[in-house]
Amino acid sequence: AHAHGRIDRDFLASHVTNLDQYFYVCGPPEMTDNIIELLAQMGVEKSKIITEDMD
Repeated sequence: AHAHGRIDRDFLASHVTNLDQYFYVCGPPEMTDNIIELLAQMGVEKSKIITEDMD
């Protein structure tokens, strides 16, 4: 089964069990900004979030 729709806090909480890992976030700026904010709110250290904008 594949998930469809936006990545939100509920999606991350149900799919990510290890918050002490590196996260690579790539996509349109609005999406990456949102995911970075959600990960930070969940306790992921900013140094563990690697980004690449696709604008």
